[in-house]
Amino acid sequence: MGKYRLNSSLIVKKDQREKLVNMLLKASKSIEKLGECDIYNIMVSKEDPNLVFIYEEWFNESAYITSRSLDLIKNLNENTKPMISGFVKTQRQGLDDEFKDFSPFKCLNIIE
Repeated sequence: MGKYRLNSSLIVKKDQREKLVNMLLKASKSIEKLGECDIYNIMVSKEDPNLVFIYEEWFNESAYITSRSLDLIKNLNENTKPMISGFVKTQRQGLDDEFKDFSPFKCLNIIE
């Protein structure tokens, strides 16, 4: 099994970006300690104050799926969910695959 990558673009509710980014940065330190996630980057848009990007690279898809059941991830998702108004796009990619579009929730806004 090869590397597993995710690219996510989140639409954040007004005035919630800093709080969301701080929570993600704090969680990223714990995610690094899991030892199965090589990269967990959080980026913000210079043009749109409500847009946050997350890039994750896991050892394999199984490691990513297993992480979803950890209290750390469950709590992160639960605590950040109220700050997120939608997803622009989420893409998943195995090592030899092209990025595939995936939306875990209905997109509220599509930005081209």
